Amino acid sequence: MYDISKTLILGSGASGQAAAELIRKKGGDAVIISDTRALTLEEFVEIFESVTLTVISPGIPYDTPLSVFSRQIGVDVISELEFAYSYCPSKIIGITGTNGKSTVTAWCAHILNTEPLGNFGTPLSQKVDFYGGGVILPVEVSSFMLEGVKEFAPQVAVLLNITPDHLDRHGDIKTYAALKSRIFARAGFAVLNYDCPIVKNMKPESADTYYFSLKEKVRGAYVSNGDIFWKEERFITVAEIKLKGAHNLSNALAAASACLLAGASKDAVVGGLKTFTGIPHRFQTVGGRGGITFINDSKATNPESTITAINTLDTTAVLILGGSGKGSDFSGLFAAMRPEVAATVITGATAQNIAVAAESAGCKNTVITKTFAEAFAAAAAKAQKLPKPCAILLSPACASFDEFKNFEERGDYFCALAKRYIENGGI
Repeated sequence: MYDISKTLILGSGASGQAAAELIRKKGGDAVIISDTRALTLEEFVEIFESVTLTVISPGIPYDTPLSVFSRQIGVDVISELEFAYSYCPSKIIGITGTNGKSTVTAWCAHILNTEPLGNFGTPLSQKVDFYGGGVILPVEVSSFMLEGVKEFAPQVAVLLNITPDHLDRHGDIKTYAALKSRIFARAGFAVLNYDCPIVKNMKPESADTYYFSLKEKVRGAYVSNGDIFWKEERFITVAEIKLKGAHNLSNALAAASACLLAGASKDAVVGGLKTFTGIPHRFQTVGGRGGITFINDSKATNPESTITAINTLDTTAVLILGGSGKGSDFSGLFAAMRPEVAATVITGATAQNIAVAAESAGCKNTVITKTFAEAFAAAAAKAQKLPKPCAILLSPACASFDEFKNFEERGDYFCALAKRYIENGGI
């Protein structure tokens, strides 16, 4: 257990506030909440004379000066996840990966009749006193959280996939993958995606390792002749799962594996696989009018996630791309572009980089706009000229921080614009 007599919390968002409240409940005498983007090291020199612990929020870089200084003077620096875990009596399923982790976390919560926690949902610190020891909690775990874990030991640790992401913070994919693999360090069971080469070749040292695969018969969950198997036993048919697309089938295998290994019954898992309908902002159909369907995939914050969305399309579409950058390379996105994408509207801080990648790939039917509202209007104008049915797909391949607080706010704004279009029959 950590000494919380005087804890410095770096970051005043939801995670920081939840950690502060938990510290107060557990008898911590002084909690300092700071936003390191606004406060300097000099302002906190006196504080460090008595600080016993530093808790860092996911949005704060681990190498920020206050974090570095804490370690230099021998103060533990841990993530909010690590801190919350030290007080958590419940079993935990930890779920990480570049794409799909929010869907799998929510799917597990649906199966287990709990709620998604961590990076998607409510901070774990806010719920450790709410649930007892007999509950299984699905927790989405980001690479940022894993920078600051020491004793975090989920009963089941799931790694869905690894593709380049957050390279603006982690530098290169090797470092990023190494951080993701930290989820296995003290896990009881490890669940790995056999279809992802980087993940497949990881070797958790102490965890009992299982796999899931759409292509191969593996130790764990796999697909064969339209059926899903778990440990070589037929489980459920693919047709019974409501969410469509190969990526969602892979997500279903991951969720089922995690819940079964955590102790959920077969009946609960089968029922949850059949009835889960997805999460907001992930290929969410908003509605339609005049043969145009509006699809909100605002949660697609990297190129690989947008490629998945494009591959799920079953009609011609206008694609809205752009936002704030994370060091992504967009060339692969345009190399994977399918004929279903009839036009692309590019906006946001990354617009120029995306436009260069589009031009290099020979994608001609592109429009660049300054604001998101202009991008929506341009996409609607393009869609009106397409044969029907067609779609407008928001799948930005970028973060949202240039115009919006987060991807949820961006998705909500897209939904509001789409609903206004549906109601008025136009912009």
